[in-house]
Amino acid sequence: MNRERPREILVVDTLSLARAHLGRVEISPINSGATLRRPARRGLGTFTPLGAMSFDTWRRKRGQRDAILEVVIREGVPDIEQHVKDVRDSRSGQGRR
Repeated sequence: MNRERPREILVVDTLSLARAHLGRVEISPINSGATLRRPARRGLGTFTPLGAMSFDTWRRKRGQRDAILEVVIREGVPDIEQHVKDVRDSRSGQGRR
């Protein structure tokens, strides 16, 4: 399984990433990849453009204090290297930069 395979974890400066790609940032109240235990309903409304509503409106609509569980940048991040602060090994947690 993938669980046993080593991975590289990118530690990203989220503020610089969001500023650089603001028009393509979308948020979700669920972890869209989690499907094993009680999977949440998914559909066209799973992801919402970041600027579509204020955080207070988002929180009232979702009914949770920390209602953002996933953030995506549509169409990828071609300049990711400009936002990476560290690269860590998934097994040791040690940084490589």
